[in-house]
Amino acid sequence: MQSDPLFDEILQQNKILERRNEELQKLVEAWQANAKIPKIKFINSLDMHEIENMIIRFYQVYKIPLSLYDESGKLLFSMGWKNICLRFHRTNQTTLSNCRESIRYVQNRLGDSDCFSFQCKNNINAIAIPIEAQKQSIGTLVISQFLYEGEKPDYDQFRKQSYEAEFNYNDYKKAIDELPVLSSAQVESITEHYMLFAEMISYLASRNLQYFEQQNTALQKMEICSMFKEKLEEQSMIIKATNQCLMQQHQEIENLRSELTHYQKKAQKETAKKSPVTF
Repeated sequence: MQSDPLFDEILQQNKILERRNEELQKLVEAWQANAKIPKIKFINSLDMHEIENMIIRFYQVYKIPLSLYDESGKLLFSMGWKNICLRFHRTNQTTLSNCRESIRYVQNRLGDSDCFSFQCKNNINAIAIPIEAQKQSIGTLVISQFLYEGEKPDYDQFRKQSYEAEFNYNDYKKAIDELPVLSSAQVESITEHYMLFAEMISYLASRNLQYFEQQNTALQKMEICSMFKEKLEEQSMIIKATNQCLMQQHQEIENLRSELTHYQKKAQKETAKKSPVTF
């Protein structure tokens, strides 16, 4: 049986239309996947210059070393660090690894706590305060490098540590003795103020993220609408082409009917002429 070219063309157009619909469905699914909230990054949610200025102003009041870490434990900014960390712990690979490991450990332990008091793996006192935005941890504020009143440093442990890290012990001990000494009440008061500071950062981050999300959602909607419009225009052209094929097929059918009617009438006339006349 001979294939009908018009029918084949209509079938082909319908297949193209089906593919366009599948492409539209994939576009929608991709947009929905992109619309999911990704893990928030500290540096993407805040103006770091603004945050650094705020940390500097807080340090000018309390004079206690302060550090800001991102969600992965990377140091973003520090202020007022003492020689114990600047000249020693941050210059040796082993003690530096201790610092990073301590921060990761603390971030995992913070949970829903407002703050967490600890001694780092280099035996230095510190207090960690979580920073959150949209119920996600985006960073940690750490008050550190101080001694409590009545606390006697474990010089034997520090001596061992200086030997392992190849520090000059006399210089190392001098750096330990330079650490500020605070009462528990002072530490508690300072911590409360920095907890308020962390809440301020969290508020700014949440507000900025909300604004960014609104902007991104609006842009994504515009993009998906533009893609829909483009695909719909393609579909419209395919539908028009299909209709033209159908109209053409309909016209050809009508022409065939006309020709058939013409031949039928002609045949009837010829038959009538050949038939004998009877009375």
